[in-house]
Amino acid sequence: MAIFSFNNCDQKQLIGSLDFSHVEQLTNVLFDILDAIQSNVLSMPSLYYIDEKGYWLKGIALCSASNTLESSLHCAKIAHFADAVFLLRKYRDDILQFIWVYQVINKEDVSLRKMGYSEEELKKVFNNKDVDTIIKIMAIYFHNNFNEGLKSVDKKAVDQWIQNTLVDNQDIQHKYFKASKYKNYLSSENDAIRDVFANLTFRNSGKKDNVWSFVDRLNNNFAHSNGEKYIFINALDGLNVDEAKNVFKDYELALEGISVLLLMILILTNPLFIQSSDYMDALDIGVQPIEDSQYFILPLVQDFMNNYFKDFIIKKKKAMEVD
Repeated sequence: MAIFSFNNCDQKQLIGSLDFSHVEQLTNVLFDILDAIQSNVLSMPSLYYIDEKGYWLKGIALCSASNTLESSLHCAKIAHFADAVFLLRKYRDDILQFIWVYQVINKEDVSLRKMGYSEEELKKVFNNKDVDTIIKIMAIYFHNNFNEGLKSVDKKAVDQWIQNTLVDNQDIQHKYFKASKYKNYLSSENDAIRDVFANLTFRNSGKKDNVWSFVDRLNNNFAHSNGEKYIFINALDGLNVDEAKNVFKDYELALEGISVLLLMILILTNPLFIQSSDYMDALDIGVQPIEDSQYFILPLVQDFMNNYFKDFIIKKKKAMEVD
């Protein structure tokens, strides 16, 4: 129940004029996708060591993101648009942070190949059960990966986040733990990730900005009330039906756009997180896996890609189709 009411505003009329079916359907699909991805994360235990103490990374940020989406949808359905958009910001930031944390950890892991062993040499060593060489290789591997003195500054920042000491270090917070910092770090990884952040664009929405810029600007306008109208919108003061529809459309586009962008970045950084279980299920029950089933992806993710990726384009000098 609203605490304040305005003579020139009918909240029920505004809500009744909006079609929530697409947003509800999209949100429910995203719930299922996040749940499936977290199941994959849990099926691939990732132990991370700090000062010889192990931490199990369980991808709980994905569960948190689902709850945030639910709250955002609730706010949208009662026409509290500023709150709905602000929660999209948290949804974006939590998933982006999740991707960044795993990328920092994986990047800093010293692979066996980096130790000077070719793939063929490694196969030969392990197939022949050359115990002495295996022990030597693993000793080097664990020394390089778990030696605190060899950790990068990025990994040390992740240490503070995992140990919950980040709240006491504002310098580290400002230097590493912002959406713009995650974006810059991930963009430096390869050209494909940089292109998604810089050039992923709505195909037919009429929006000139790329997806990241559109969502970021929308978030900032509502979060920081960049103009009195953003206060009025959330208070429903003087907001007519057409204006409400325009604001809700922006919310709808932001939800769809940032979800597509985040999934693309996740695929480019951690493709195993969207892998179907067909291959491992076959091995578990002792049957021959279907050919190439190790490359299958989650049906939910495939359906999402089929239904939503077509609405976007990588817009550079020569546009690239998203497929």
